[in-house]
Amino acid sequence: MSFKIVVDSCCDLTPSMLKDPVFVKVPLTISSNGSTFVDDETFDQADLLWSMRQSEDAPSTACPSPQAYLDAYQGAGDVYVVTLTALLSGSHNSAEQARILLEEEHPDVVVTAFDTSLDYKKMCRVCDHVRAGLPYLATHPDYNCPTENGFIPDAGAIHAFIHASAFRYPDRIIGKPNEDIIEYLATRVHTQRAQIAMVGDRLYTDIAAGRNNGLKSVLVLSGEATMEDVHKSDVLPHLIFQSVRELGEWL
Repeated sequence: MSFKIVVDSCCDLTPSMLKDPVFVKVPLTISSNGSTFVDDETFDQADLLWSMRQSEDAPSTACPSPQAYLDAYQGAGDVYVVTLTALLSGSHNSAEQARILLEEEHPDVVVTAFDTSLDYKKMCRVCDHVRAGLPYLATHPDYNCPTENGFIPDAGAIHAFIHASAFRYPDRIIGKPNEDIIEYLATRVHTQRAQIAMVGDRLYTDIAAGRNNGLKSVLVLSGEATMEDVHKSDVLPHLIFQSVRELGEWL
């Protein structure tokens, strides 16, 4: 089956749709007087009304679980979901959580970025997907991210971890120093590259992006790179300042 249409109790399917495996209903449930009524083909409105009459408490409803949606998504290349609005029911949220779970289990591509919530379980999963040969993209190659308390591992450090386990580096890095982001910038601001300055604190990304793509490159020493790094580097900035503030004063 190439696709499925998954719906919740907001949809009234025709008899022919109920017999068509393309359509899958993930029903809500209603609880009343100790009994549970599922809003599917077994639902009996008369039984529900009788149960409500016997109870002093109001009935309650429950949306489908994310697992119920995840089970319904299986076996199709494309899945189209129709639910009650998220403002009225948790059904939409459950369907969305199931979508996230499905994409994590069966991704089309691996994309790595700076992630402060990264844990060992995530690293194992991404290494499995990279090892399996999925296309592997990255947002940027920076090894460290400067913070008020010093440096913390950035995306480049994550790439090194993945390479050590899965023996692959990203197939393509979208951000600096790749030309893709420079071309986007020049087009966005409608400016010639020679009139754009790339200001940053990393020689291998910020300054390389400027040098390799026809921009002026300005290094600030308030982040990762030091003058010692400059002396050892093959990638040299056009200008060097202690900080962005000093650059502003110079301008």
